[in-house]
Amino acid sequence: MDSAFSLSQLVPVALEIVGGEFHYPWGEGEQELVFHKARFKAKPDLRGQIRLELTSQISGVAEGKINVAGFTDPQFQHYELEVALEEVDFREESGIPLKKVEGNFHVSEQSIRVGGLTSLFHDWDVQWKGQIEDWQGKPEASFEMVHKKGKTPFRFSAQMDFKTEKLKGEWSWVGRNYPFLGSVRLEEGKILFPSLRFPHDYTGNGEINGSDGSYELNFHRDRQRFRVRSNLGRLKFETAFQLDHASFGGLDWVVSGRARIVPMARRSKGEPSRFKGTLQTNYFILEFEPFEDFRGDFELDSEGIQHIEAEWGRVFHLGGRILFKGAKPREDLVLRVDGFPLVSIKDFGGRPLPQNLTGKLEGKLKLRGELKQPEVHGYFTIKDGTIEKLDFDRAIIQFQGFPPYLKLYDSKVFRGRNTLRMLGAIDLALENVFHGIRIKGPDSLVIWRGISASWKEGKSAIEAEKPLGKRVAMGLEVGAGTSDYQGEDREETHAVLGPKVRF
Repeated sequence: MDSAFSLSQLVPVALEIVGGEFHYPWGEGEQELVFHKARFKAKPDLRGQIRLELTSQISGVAEGKINVAGFTDPQFQHYELEVALEEVDFREESGIPLKKVEGNFHVSEQSIRVGGLTSLFHDWDVQWKGQIEDWQGKPEASFEMVHKKGKTPFRFSAQMDFKTEKLKGEWSWVGRNYPFLGSVRLEEGKILFPSLRFPHDYTGNGEINGSDGSYELNFHRDRQRFRVRSNLGRLKFETAFQLDHASFGGLDWVVSGRARIVPMARRSKGEPSRFKGTLQTNYFILEFEPFEDFRGDFELDSEGIQHIEAEWGRVFHLGGRILFKGAKPREDLVLRVDGFPLVSIKDFGGRPLPQNLTGKLEGKLKLRGELKQPEVHGYFTIKDGTIEKLDFDRAIIQFQGFPPYLKLYDSKVFRGRNTLRMLGAIDLALENVFHGIRIKGPDSLVIWRGISASWKEGKSAIEAEKPLGKRVAMGLEVGAGTSDYQGEDREETHAVLGPKVRF
């Protein structure tokens, strides 16, 4: 609009242009905002000011209609304009993701004030309020964007002071508030955020490119690192993440991967936005167990992560959903196992397994309830298996409960014509998670316990231990061989009962 002011200052008498065309540069490239079929009036008044009126169609980086009314004062280099927009759609190259813009805003050489502007923001009906002071220098800006309709109301507000380089704001979504703060500055057409602080102790940085609307956010906490790249004009996200022994749900995660999230077409008008996601990992290690070639697909909506379909190792398949409605996230997941060879397992979460464990594992594991402590139901079969010296044709293992204690029920081992009962529970809190399991024969004779027999440094031993704390356990050892006793009878059979300390 500065070109209009310069022109008006050149004419001492009234000027009127009908059907004119004005070109206003946009950004640093060759883009421009074009005013065409314009009706422009400039008329001096008795106070030495020049009254201005402009009615025009616009094209270029935006399409629609604009009406401008106000005045400029050449003597004091001052102007004030009231701008009204009608059905204005900004093109993608403008970097402004708004359509159907309606309403008024006020512009002067010092400030821009928006009192009641509405638009479509990626198909959401939103209202805008805010102001920018010293917009041609080091601005001090505050604005609010509110969406009240539909099932996913949200509000975003921010205050940016480029003089003090301070930033603060809040994102509210489906009744939850996420405040943030940090630093901000302008540099070569970019808005930089050198430091950012988010809820739950996440920190990071980011930047927005003013010429095309592209942006990048980096945030991290402890051993978790995330990067998000996207554009203000497109709801497509490229993310990369890395977890180095991060703890979620009491489990140890080591993950490096990337995800891509794109919007899905709406099936009906007014339907909440949905997104399609794909996930691939460079490596994925959960509780010290590698998940080979882990990849997955999922959908995102206002309720959570839906239609999860993940697989790894060509035999493991995970499906279901994770919901974030309410105070505590909930999950409804099913893990299917199709013919996994048990002989390839060396340990479970860094804990020892029974020796000579073989067979093909098939079945499913259901996880339902609160994300941090779901209820677990498991149904698995092992075909042509062995466990230490016990070989069998088939085993049915069923369990349920809340971690770390999973009680067995209706679990059986079939060996020829004999049916053996499997009793007890899996206790994930113990170093030996099978310590409480036993297999009984038809006469209730215990054939196998979770207490393993093994050779250790030339000694035969049977060991069992009950933890008293994180580092101390009561242990029992019975064996033949060289004992730790330094007297004359070091080769005698020995028994030791006492505390064990883990370092």
